[in-house]
Amino acid sequence: MQYPNIQTSVELDVLVEKGKTYRKPVKPKFNYKEPPYPNPTYGGIYHVAVFSSLIAGMFVLLGIASTVAGSEAPIGALGPAVIIFLLSIFVVVGQTNSKNEEIDKYNDRLDFYKSKNKEYEQELALYEKKLENYYSKIRAKDSLGDKKHIENSLLEFYSTIMKPRETSSVVKKGKMESVLQNHLEKYFGNKIKIDKALFHDDFDKIKTPYIPDIIYHNSESGLCIDIEIDEKYSADGQLIHYQHNSHDDQRDQFFTSQGWIVIRFAEQQVVENPKGCVLEVLEVVEKYDPSFVKEYKHTELQNIASKLSPVDQWKKKSSNNNSVGYTNYDFNDDLDDDLPF
Repeated sequence: MQYPNIQTSVELDVLVEKGKTYRKPVKPKFNYKEPPYPNPTYGGIYHVAVFSSLIAGMFVLLGIASTVAGSEAPIGALGPAVIIFLLSIFVVVGQTNSKNEEIDKYNDRLDFYKSKNKEYEQELALYEKKLENYYSKIRAKDSLGDKKHIENSLLEFYSTIMKPRETSSVVKKGKMESVLQNHLEKYFGNKIKIDKALFHDDFDKIKTPYIPDIIYHNSESGLCIDIEIDEKYSADGQLIHYQHNSHDDQRDQFFTSQGWIVIRFAEQQVVENPKGCVLEVLEVVEKYDPSFVKEYKHTELQNIASKLSPVDQWKKKSSNNNSVGYTNYDFNDDLDDDLPF
């Protein structure tokens, strides 16, 4: 990574380039077919069984009638007739029950089909509303024009982001924070804030909010920028803000996930070219702040300030432990008294 390092969310970059995009709703599909009614006719076995039961039943009745009349019944024929009759009745009852089961299953499938069809009709009605809403937004976007649509999209986005809050936590400010703060205030006035915080998800556990070095906050648009100055060493000589620092990475991800922009400068850049740092912030503000009003002093800054020279972020395993801090540089605390404003 090189300084200056600017981090934003993908969503914010999309809004800056295109404004809010609208996805056309997808028409729901109905993948169910009405079940066919089962065949009302019975199979050949059923009809054979009915016919057999009638014939056998006649033989059984004749046998019973002969016995009652005192005649000798043909016992040899009566026995098989009873058996055939009973078997035929059994087959007829079984076939009838099977047909009834088919009808019951059909009714269950029909009920399921009707319930899905009802759900589909509800989804279709919702789709029609979404489609109309989609076309109304497209018409509104076209009537506004791309630039105004982008501005409105950004204002809507910034209205939802987490805003900085007052905090009782005290963070000691370095010399360079004060130098850059003074330069930024000259060009952005009361939009520059300090000693405000964002309370992240782990606040209840670790009781430590994220406190930016400097904040650009335009209350009119809602844009928030976390401006950080990264020193190479801490006061006790420990290497900090090195490449792949999990704490810094997690912190930056939290800010961008909340809709903020993060700008990191190397301390060396603030020492050597504070106006270049302000110019970098100005370019970000012009791009992302729809409510920013450019003044003469901003144009003058763009004419006189030089671009920052990139600085490579240092690695964790650094053999050089000679801290290069602002005390090694000569800098002027005067705030550009030579400028005509």
